[in-house]
Amino acid sequence: MQDHLISVIVPVYNVEPYLVQCLDSIIAQTYTNLEIILVDDGSPDNCPAICDSYANSDHRIKVIHKKNGGLSSARNTGLEIATGEYIGYIDSDDYIAPDMYEKMIRLISADGQTGAVACMYMTLKREREVEWNTAALKTLRKPSSEMFDEAINPSYGVTVWNKLYRRSVIKDILFYEGLNAEDNLYHYQVCLALEKQGMDMAFLPDKLYYYRSDNPESICNNLKKPVFIDALQIHRIMIGLTDNPARKKLCYSAYYRYISGLCLQFVINKEYRKLEIPGMQFGDLRKEIKGVPLGDLRGNCRNSFKIDCCNLLLKYCPVLYKIIIPPAYRIVQFLKRARPRTGLNK
Repeated sequence: MQDHLISVIVPVYNVEPYLVQCLDSIIAQTYTNLEIILVDDGSPDNCPAICDSYANSDHRIKVIHKKNGGLSSARNTGLEIATGEYIGYIDSDDYIAPDMYEKMIRLISADGQTGAVACMYMTLKREREVEWNTAALKTLRKPSSEMFDEAINPSYGVTVWNKLYRRSVIKDILFYEGLNAEDNLYHYQVCLALEKQGMDMAFLPDKLYYYRSDNPESICNNLKKPVFIDALQIHRIMIGLTDNPARKKLCYSAYYRYISGLCLQFVINKEYRKLEIPGMQFGDLRKEIKGVPLGDLRGNCRNSFKIDCCNLLLKYCPVLYKIIIPPAYRIVQFLKRARPRTGLNK
C-alpha cells in the first residue's frame, strides 16, 4: 500500500497564520510515502523560515525559494522537481483530513484505469464549516468516454487541491501563468488527457479537504482585477484548443452559459455593479449572447424551463430582467436554506 510515492506540491505566499496547520496536516497523513514540495513564492512574511524549519525536521520535505511569480508559477516550479508517481496540490492556507491521501491512493492505484480521483471538501468561512453541495452528483466514476463532457460541465469541480492525479496523465500539462482562474483550464486539459489515454476520473464521497474561503490575504481575496475577466479569457483559450467543429460548438455553449451567469451576478451582486471595466458591463456581456439560441445557454441543466425563462428576459427584455430576477433569486436562496439537507450532505 505504501509503495507508491505521492508528490504533494504546496505553493506558499503570505499565509503565516495558517501555514503550520496546513503542514502539520500533511505530515500527519496516515499514508506516509510522501514527497512534500514547499514552493516559497517570494513570501514577504515569516513563511520562508517556517518552511525551512519543517524541512530540517522531516526528510520528506523539500523547499524551493523563488522570486514571486504567482500561484501558477509556483505550482509549475514544484512540478518540475516532483518525482512521485502521483501528484497532489494543496493550498497553504487550507488543511486536509489525516486519511485523505490513504483513501485517494487506494482508489487511484487499484487498477490502471483510474487517472484522477477527487474528494468532497468543506468550506471554512468565518470559523465555521460549510459543506459542498453534491446534490447534483449522479455517479462516483466518469469513464474516459465522458471526459469531454466533464471538461466543459464539471461535476467534480475544477479545483486541483481536492484531487490526486496520476503523473503519466499530467506530465505535459502546465498551469497557465499570468491569469487567475487557472484551475479551469488545467481541469479542461486534464480531462482531455484522460480521454486520450482511455482513463477514468473517480470520486470519493468523503469530506477530506478543508478549504479556507475567508483568508483576507488569499489570492482570491486580493485580486488586482475581478477573476471573471480572466475566467472569460480562459474560456476563449479552451475554445481555441480544439479544431473539432462539434466540440468547438460545445465550448462556445459553455462560454455563453458563463456569460449568462455573469449577467445574473451583475443584477444580484452589488459588488459587481460597482465595477467600472470597459467592455465588461452588463450591457456589453448581454450583447455577446443576444443572438445565441436558448439551448446553448441552457446546456444540460435540469431546470431548463426556469433557465429558459430567465434567458428570454435577459435576451429580449433586460429592463424586466433587472426588476424580476433579484427578488426571485432571494426567494430561491431562502427556500434552499430552509430545505432539510439529505443524502451526501447529512
